[in-house]
Formats: sequence, C-alpha cells, structure tokens
Amino acid sequence: MPHNSRRKKIRRRIRWNRIFACLFSALLLSVGTALLIQVSNELSYSAADAAESDISRESSASLPEDAAPSAGQQAVLPEGWEWAAIPEESLYTGPLILVNADYAYQAGTEAPVSVFDYKTRSYQVKDKNVTMMEEAILALNDMMDAFYAKSGLSDVLLVSGWRDPALQQELYEDDLSETGRSQSTLVAIPGHSEHHTGLCLDFGLMPSENGESRTYDGTGAYAWLNENCADYGYVVRYPADKTDITKIEYEPWHFRYVSKPHAQIMTETSDGLCLEEYIELLKQYPLDGEHLRFQDYEICWQQPQQTENGLRIAVPADRDYTISGDNTGGIILTISGSGSNDNSSRG
Repeated sequence: MPHNSRRKKIRRRIRWNRIFACLFSALLLSVGTALLIQVSNELSYSAADAAESDISRESSASLPEDAAPSAGQQAVLPEGWEWAAIPEESLYTGPLILVNADYAYQAGTEAPVSVFDYKTRSYQVKDKNVTMMEEAILALNDMMDAFYAKSGLSDVLLVSGWRDPALQQELYEDDLSETGRSQSTLVAIPGHSEHHTGLCLDFGLMPSENGESRTYDGTGAYAWLNENCADYGYVVRYPADKTDITKIEYEPWHFRYVSKPHAQIMTETSDGLCLEEYIELLKQYPLDGEHLRFQDYEICWQQPQQTENGLRIAVPADRDYTISGDNTGGIILTISGSGSNDNSSRG
C-alpha cells in the first residue's frame, strides 16, 4: 500500500477516536452536573427545614412572659380577653372539683363554717359541729326556704356536711365490717370523699311524733328537693343509673353543690350527667374552640399556663366571671352577662 494512503487512514482513525472521546467526556460532564444539582437541592432543603425549625422554636420561646402555650391553650388571646394570674390551689378548689376514687381531695385554704350559724328556720341541723362552705350553705338556705314555702315542712335534718379523713376512715371501716366486702360501694375511700370538700351534705328526717326514726329517701313531699335542687346549684351526686361511673350506690339523700348554671346543665342534658361525665364534657369546650352556652352563661375549660411568675389563665376583660378548678388539672371559667365591671367583682 502506498505510504500516503496509509497515513490518511491513520489520520481518519485518530479523528474518530477524538470525536468519541469528546462525546464520552460530554456525557460524563452532563451526568456529573445533574448529580451535583440534586445534591445541592437536597442540602438546600435540609437547610430550609432547619431554619424553619429554628424559627418555630424561637417563636415558641418568645411568647409573653416566656410561657409556651399548654395543651388546649392558645398563646394569642381572643379579642376582649386578657391574662389573669391565679394561685396554684385554684386547680383543686371551687364548686366543680371532682373528688372520687381516682382523684383525691387536696385541701385548700378556705375553711368550712358552722351551718347552724347560717341556717334559716326552714330546716334542722344535727348539731353545731356540722360545717360546710359558706357558698354552699347560702344556696342550701334558698332551696330549703323554697321547699318550706311549697310544702310547709321543716323537718328535713342536715345530718352530715364536712368530714375530716379520720372520721371518713372510721365510717369506711364500719361499712366493711357490716358488709364483709373488701371495698365499700356506699362510703367513699378516706381522702377521696366529697365530704372533705365541704360542698356536699346528707339529709335525714326528724323523728316522727311517736319518736320513730325516719330515713330521707327523696320520695313523697320530699321528692320536690331531688327534682328541683338544680335550680339552686345542687345535684343528687350519685344517681341510680350512674353507679358504673361513680362507683357509689344510689344515695337519694346525698346532695352536692356545683353552683349554677352547672347543676342545671347536668340535669337538663339528655339522660342527665353525673359530675364525672360533666367534667369530660367541659373539656370539649377549650378557650380556643367553641364555648358552651347556656341561658346567659358562657363556659370554657382551660389548662393554665405556667410562667415565671406562676399560673395564669385567659379571662374576659369586661364581663363577670367565676373560676373553679376541676381537680384533674383544668380550670373551668363561667362567664355571665355582657356588661363591664371592675376587678373587685370578678374572679
């Protein structure tokens, strides 16, 4: 073969090799570029997520008074509301505290007073040692005065109000001895009795004219009390159809003060509600959700916020309200009316 012809073939072969090499290099460069873009995007996303997390943490830490919102509580107040400090004992005092086998009574600073010193002539009291909370006695007076006006009877006897744990222990052990059971369904466990609150009472009846003892069973003329007590802030605490919840047998003589309008709501709700059920119902009406409305009342449940200065809750700035703990960790706010008022008449 001529020398020039062989040289041309060699040149063509070298040219194609260079073309293939360039194409292969371009392909590698394209793939590498794509991989670098993907890695860069993933790093950007991670950085953005981290920044968003930092913003979220920073926002939470910068709430008023350095207090992050508790469960069921929002940090931003509704219009017309303000923060109010409350003492820690507010969690386990008030007419709506739940005391049962699961929730023990935690003593507050308010002391019961002698019913005898406050009572009207429309009912009787066992002796001067029977005590209750003043608010509950005043409501009791209204109820018994109305009953006397209706029936002309003043022989209802208040036999028991506040009890200390020692007396409750004695009554509990006596019931176990009589029934032979390992646990009483008639007497609450000491430390877990509503009688420790000073918000409940047991009715009896004065002896008959011939001296025979009588038991209050809420029937006959006395049925009016059991049927109308809610209008005065009282409920029959242990209904016959709620024993599986209360763990206490039906006691038509045991009345518990829960205040208005709560007694009315409990009674007027379909099938009625015991206190355990009512507390669970109220937890469905938090501050940042729909509030329970009844007549002229607005009710909501809150879990207080912990701040450097103690506990606080949200309250309306220009309406009357009362608060009660539920003894399960929450505060129940009951708002009435719509007029303005000064701080001395609120809370």
